[in-house]
Amino acid sequence: MEPQTDTTTVTIEASADSVWRLLADDFLENAAWAPGVISSAQNPATPDGVNGSRFGGRVSEIEGLGQADVRIVDFDAPTKMLSYTLAAQNVPPFMEKIQNTWVVTAVMDGACTVSSTIDITIASSAPESENISKAINGMFGQIAAAMVALKTYVEANPEFGKN
Repeated sequence: MEPQTDTTTVTIEASADSVWRLLADDFLENAAWAPGVISSAQNPATPDGVNGSRFGGRVSEIEGLGQADVRIVDFDAPTKMLSYTLAAQNVPPFMEKIQNTWVVTAVMDGACTVSSTIDITIASSAPESENISKAINGMFGQIAAAMVALKTYVEANPEFGKN
């Protein structure tokens, strides 16, 4: 099967730099804004950052997915791009790889867009089925909800401001 891809983009009334700091520098703090994330901590399997990132990954407890092993696989501070893979206890076995990429872009004074592109690789042995489609759409929906939550969190917190 071809990888399944979905991109969600939100415009946030805050500077690209402040949103980038939240996503990159505060990578372990996503439980503060991401729905369903109960807790996150530094991933002991990835103690070193990637291409200048502060962290190599995180271990998160995610509602419905259980414990998740999240690893940064690409990081580019100048272009404000961060990409990570996610493996979790309760991810359906036909999902061979889940990778999400965030890109933060300044669009006007004090505002930015954040794009999240999720790529899900399905095992070639997996039969086409409605259950697979439902699981993929569910994962896409979780990322879309996280993007809305990110926007709400940033815009409600004066610390992010339009600076």
